[in-house]
Parts: sequence; structure tokens; C-alpha cells
Amino acid sequence: MAKWLTISDVQNLLHVPESTIQRWVRQGNLPCTERSGKYYFNRETLLSWAEAKEIHVEKKDLSRKKPSRIEKHNWHELKEAMQMGGLHRLKGNYEWDELYRYVSKLIPYGETIQNQVFEQLVQREELSSTALGHGLAVPHPRIPMKLELQDSLVLSVFLEDPIDLKAPDQKPVFFLFLLLSREAREHLQFLSQIAKVLNVPCMPSFLSQSPSQEQLLEQFHQILAQ
Repeated sequence: MAKWLTISDVQNLLHVPESTIQRWVRQGNLPCTERSGKYYFNRETLLSWAEAKEIHVEKKDLSRKKPSRIEKHNWHELKEAMQMGGLHRLKGNYEWDELYRYVSKLIPYGETIQNQVFEQLVQREELSSTALGHGLAVPHPRIPMKLELQDSLVLSVFLEDPIDLKAPDQKPVFFLFLLLSREAREHLQFLSQIAKVLNVPCMPSFLSQSPSQEQLLEQFHQILAQ
């Protein structure tokens, strides 16, 4: 492996989308060097950073499409998290913090954890919007909640009244996936898988039809199996 890595190399190593890597860089969370408008990452520094963050690093054969293979292999983990979180349909005009307060109460782990989740969601949203564009968002705490959560959860939430989350395309959010994970590896894996699915052009239209939980899981499965 070369001493200096490109964003593509880091994607293959960490199994995260380019947008996530760029966000980490902008936030100052991921050490890098900028040359002629491009980011480069020192191999040893990246490995040390990943170890400190408890992030799994795939060190073998960067040329292979490892993220796709891992997504297929671990689909059952995301599926279980989505089943645990459930599908929810909400009606009502909320401010974004009011919405997060309400959604936090859907978590089946008691008031103490619900309050902790709410506080972390607010902190994350104030840092930068979790809206992806096209009416979709993936709110999540900045760090995994290993000690607080019994199991990882992904809550799928359809909003009958879309909400402004300052999306890049300025479109209000009508569907969000609330991601709550216990471990850094799982956190990044789920983010990568959800991002892959939501980047498929047909997904905004599909989600706007308020699919059932079974339809949603089948759609995720089909896309991640490709």
C-alpha cells in the first residue's frame, strides 16, 4: 500500500461513501493533506486514527470492490436493525428539534436513553445538516452509543408534513432513517449501506409512496444485492 492514499483508497479501506469522508475532513475529524484541490491521507496516520476510533480497516487488495461484498454479507445486520426500529408514519408540523424529540420517544429503551438520543441528535444537526437532498435524511449521533443501547436500531420515518432540514438542494425532508448504533464499525457500515440505497435514482419516488415495512426491506435487499 502506498504511503499516501486518495479518497478512493480511503473509501475502500473504511467502506464509507466519499461524501462522508469529505464531511469528516471539513469538520477537522480526519487528518489529511490538500494538494491542488485534492485530499491525500497518510497511510500510517489513517490506520492509527481508525484504530483510535474503533473503525474496522480492510487492508487487503484495494482494487477489489470490497464495500459491495461486505454490504451483501452483512445485509442481515442492517435488516435486523431496521426491523427493530420499525416503520413509523408521522403527521403534524414540527420544528426540526421538536421532530427529533418526538422521534426519540419512539425508541424502545426508556426515557433516559430517549433523552440521551435526543441531545445527541440535536448536537449532530447543529454541527451540519443530516439531510441528503431529494427529501431524504439520515439523522444520527456523532458517536456510537455502545453503553446505552442494547441493540442497534434504524427507525424508518415517513413524514406526511415534510420538514426543512437545510438540505443541500433546499428540498424539505419527507423521509428519514434514524440511525442508532452500538459500535463504530456497525455505524459506518450502516451509513454506507443506507447511502448506497438512497443514491439510487428511483428511491425518492419509491419512498414518497409511503411503502410498507416489507416493501422497504425488500427494496433495500434488492439494491444491496447488486
